[in-house]
Amino acid sequence: MTWDEIATVAAVVRTKSLLSAAKELGIRHSSVSRRIAAIETQLGEPLFLRGRRLTPTAIAREIESHAGAMAIAARHLDTALSARRAKRGAEVVITTSDALAPLLLRALARGADDTKVRLVVTDEELELEPGAVDMALRPTGAPRRSLRGRRLGTLAVGVYQRKTPRLRRGSWILPSDAMRKRMSMRWLREVPEAADSVVECDNLLAMRDACLAGLGRCVLPAFLVLDDPRIEQVAVVEEGTPIWLFVPATTQVEGTQRPFVDALARELKAERGAWR
Repeated sequence: MTWDEIATVAAVVRTKSLLSAAKELGIRHSSVSRRIAAIETQLGEPLFLRGRRLTPTAIAREIESHAGAMAIAARHLDTALSARRAKRGAEVVITTSDALAPLLLRALARGADDTKVRLVVTDEELELEPGAVDMALRPTGAPRRSLRGRRLGTLAVGVYQRKTPRLRRGSWILPSDAMRKRMSMRWLREVPEAADSVVECDNLLAMRDACLAGLGRCVLPAFLVLDDPRIEQVAVVEEGTPIWLFVPATTQVEGTQRPFVDALARELKAERGAWR
């Protein structure tokens, strides 16, 4: 049975009149009569005993008892959905990696408005789903069909070292094998595999901190060390990483969040020294 059929039976049980039930439901008397007749045919037994007033049978009373519980559940669901809509209007969930998080946070600081942002930092590519994760800042190629992407640019990459290193200048900070295998970090091939080294790291922020500590030179995106007086660039790396800002490929999401997406993309592109 559909909810309309259940609601119709419940209304007739309460009012004991097809006309009164029709007024309560906001439909025609004939529509109520047809629904009841169709349900009785489907069930193979009567719902009401006809007389001066309609008397509900046991099955009609059972349907009406379930309708009450369903109505309460529907009100609870409506309240939950209203709260969800209110939260959706006040919060945007963005996911990115730990290395790109500083770039994103600086862009948010420059273009801050009243929109609340919840940042999910992970190296895993979370699925974008409206209401769960709205946007993603990722180093990758062209977007999948389920996503809409805005190509922000290609990260500038260089070789850096501390200005007054504590170790000899020929020492390198090595990336892990897993990092070397990532297509988004092809520029790590600039680091010789057999390079003289005292430390190996498994993420870019650790490599940057090791470089700042004077443990050797390393290859990094320029924005991670921008304006840091303790570090100097010793070479430019020609290969960089394309960075995309993704949203789910749904017209509704794109339409409701377009001003925020536009502003964020503009501020990210404006990051001085970050792009080739």
